[in-house]
Amino acid sequence: MVGAVRPKNAEIVKVFLCFYNGREKYFKTKPFQPDYEVFFEEDKQDQVWFETIINKELVQQILSYGKDVEVLAPENLKKELKEHVDSLRKYYLK
Repeated sequence: MVGAVRPKNAEIVKVFLCFYNGREKYFKTKPFQPDYEVFFEEDKQDQVWFETIINKELVQQILSYGKDVEVLAPENLKKELKEHVDSLRKYYLK
């Protein structure tokens, strides 16, 4: 789990991330989730996955990568990040 806050009824899920602009190298040297796994397929070297609980700390860590990360799964985490992006659009696209 990332951080210290565990939501009620939280379940462990597999999170799949894809990094861009070489940011996977940074993640691999300073992971916010220490028990991550890498894909061995050549075309997936920029992707990692790990099992964790979705909480606010995880969302904030993912958001800290800005445009250099994409959540591939699970869908509910993708939806939560989309809601954050939509909120940001209100501030910066006036």
